[in-house]
Amino acid sequence: MSYNLKMFDSKVNVVAVKSGGYDSIVQHSHEFVELVYVVGGEAENDIGSKHIRLKEGDIFVIADRNVMHSIRPIGEAESFSIINIIFPHDFYQFDYKLLSPDTVYTKEQIPDGKELIYKIVEEYENKRWQYEDMTYSLTKILLTKIFRILPTRKAKRVDGATAKKQIDTYIETAENYIKQNFDKTIKVDDVAKACGLNTQYLQRLFKRERDTSIISFVVKYRIEQACRYLLNTDYPVSTIAELVGFDDLKYFHVKFKDVVNETPSQYKIKHKEEK
Repeated sequence: MSYNLKMFDSKVNVVAVKSGGYDSIVQHSHEFVELVYVVGGEAENDIGSKHIRLKEGDIFVIADRNVMHSIRPIGEAESFSIINIIFPHDFYQFDYKLLSPDTVYTKEQIPDGKELIYKIVEEYENKRWQYEDMTYSLTKILLTKIFRILPTRKAKRVDGATAKKQIDTYIETAENYIKQNFDKTIKVDDVAKACGLNTQYLQRLFKRERDTSIISFVVKYRIEQACRYLLNTDYPVSTIAELVGFDDLKYFHVKFKDVVNETPSQYKIKHKEEK
């Protein structure tokens, strides 16, 4: 018997899960990257015909979607426990092909690995303000330390030009979706789905690349279209608000003033005269 695990909490960036005993005894694969830290006890990680011994302080990473594995406790099952840190494959720009699933990184190789793991768990469980940024950054540090250990010294990021091209494609897809659907209800989840990305990941990319949030971009684009209607039609403001996706006229007036620094009527009078 074997099964495939999906990303079970896609609304957050990094997920931290504590488990133990026989929780992972059934052969399974992942649709996400799984970083495992052994909290206590001993076990064997069965990967194909290989049986990898695990002990307290060990870390391993399963990033290949096709790898099937299971973890069998040695001795009393209750004494064995692990922490799983999971996240989408496209979350970080690392070449996961360089990581062998049967390689174990010891606490001697990553002296502060335990501290980083527990900080990630603490942030995820307490969910304080900006905890998602903290779990994202701490996990990236831990991954970087793991890649530095690789004996080939080939632990480098995906080619910068290729990665930038892919990011540009994501942003362009997001913008095109917004421009094609600005007159309808738009949710950030819908934009992310159009891009084939995790919602939080797309929000982070968009903010970094465009220096604005997706919602702010939507509002600004709608106001730009409203300006076109004001200058080129005689539609009343209420109709224009509906045409550009606002179902609340008062909210439309507030956002128009925020973006243009004029009311719709002031804008129409002033700029029609200039035109």
